[in-house]
Order: sequence, then structure tokens, then C-alpha cells
Amino acid sequence: MIPQRYVIAGGIGRGSNGCVVSCTDQFTNERVAVKKIRDAFPAKIEADSTMVERMCALRVLRELKILIHLVDCPNVVRLQGIVVPENYEEFKDVYIITDIMPIDLRSFLQSGALLSDDHVRYLLYQMLTALHHIHSTGIIHRDLKPEVCCAVLCNNVECFVEFCL
Repeated sequence: MIPQRYVIAGGIGRGSNGCVVSCTDQFTNERVAVKKIRDAFPAKIEADSTMVERMCALRVLRELKILIHLVDCPNVVRLQGIVVPENYEEFKDVYIITDIMPIDLRSFLQSGALLSDDHVRYLLYQMLTALHHIHSTGIIHRDLKPEVCCAVLCNNVECFVEFCL
């Protein structure tokens, strides 16, 4: 369950690992993204567990490990926290709190926003910078597409891109 310090503002999206909602952190008054991964860890992972159960648990662990490892990388979404369950017996869902970006790159480009050559050059620079930092740590992003790049245009002057993992 999401701690009471986060007030849900609305849904952002749904993926293969779970759903993401926009929240306001009442302590900092910042907007954050909270990703809920349902039934991340089966009750028991034993020799007779299905491969799907094991793969789900490993996928969650891999995502957390990568987010923790890349916490200081520019242009990569920043992990702000992980909701720790109150007790082990009820530990089924994982909640990951990250930075929030208002729009993915595909939606941003399809919005009809006018981009100068300098905007495009700067967006590309930021994407390549993020990839450089990700690859320099030995991590290969397996799902590069505009939907995993978040973008924001501030005052029609500055474009900013972050990779989501």
C-alpha cells in the first residue's frame, strides 16, 4: 500500500511490470511517479515454481539494482525511494518512487510543438549522454523507444530528456 505521505493525482500508464501513478509527496510537495508491481514475489519460490514466477521476481530485482546503480547519472530517471512493507508475511507488491516527467517523447513529438534545429540537437545530445552513462556501467537498455524517453519543454526554450528504465 502506498504510504499516506503520497497523495495520488492520477494514472500515468501501465506496462508489463505494473502500473504507474502520479502522486504528490506531502513532505516535500513534489510530484513523483509511483510504480506498483503487483505480486512481484510469489509466496514461495521453490524448485517446483513456474519459470514465470521466478522471472517476475528476477525482473523486479534487476530493475531495482539498475535504478540504484544509475542514481547519479544525468538524463536517467532518478530513484527516490522504495516502499518497504510493514511485515514480511504481507510482502507481495513493490512500490518504486521515481522522478516524474510530464510527457513521453513520442507524445511530445506528436503534440505539434515547434522544435528548432537547436532543440533537436539538444534532445539528441541528452539521449546520447544518457545512453553513454548507461552503457559505461555495463548496462544495455533492451527497450529503446520514444515511450521510454520522457521530455519536457520549458518556456519554449529548454528541452530536457530522461530515460526511464
